Amino acid sequence: MSTTITAQFVLSQLVVEAVTRVSAELVASIGGDAPDPGPRLVPRDLRLWLARLRLLEGVPFGYLVADSALLPPESIR
Repeated sequence: MSTTITAQFVLSQLVVEAVTRVSAELVASIGGDAPDPGPRLVPRDLRLWLARLRLLEGVPFGYLVADSALLPPESIR
């Protein structure tokens, strides 16, 4: 049973890491100095703000984790 839980935990961590990397690359590719490609349904500034919000930029670590002791020992505390 613990092998299944460990495998699920590892898989979920890999998925989170992959999504974070793709989101970071998306934000980097949009960049602040890139020309706006034209009219869209969602304004450029709103798209950039939503991309940063998705990456939880500016959110203090204490708001994301109640206590660092709750994190697994192999994670960065």
